[in-house]
Amino acid sequence: MKWQSKPTEFDLAVVNLANHQSQCRAPLRISPPPKRHWWIKNLLSADAQTFCGDDLFSEGLLLDLPPHGVRLLLFIRNREPVD
Repeated sequence: MKWQSKPTEFDLAVVNLANHQSQCRAPLRISPPPKRHWWIKNLLSADAQTFCGDDLFSEGLLLDLPPHGVRLLLFIRNREPVD
């Protein structure tokens, strides 16, 4: 589930309901897709990464969750455009 209150950031909640590890690519839809880097923070752990907007929005976000795993991700757009 995606929730967005600001144009420069949004939250994504991801849940694996299966009894086994699951992987997928989650498509992200923002129109138009910004050509900027995005900082992604897992709000349930200390994990954080930066992704190129072009790759993130064309290929989707690769998710790998353990059985009954949960991720609550905060996406924040960087100010500088990607060259």
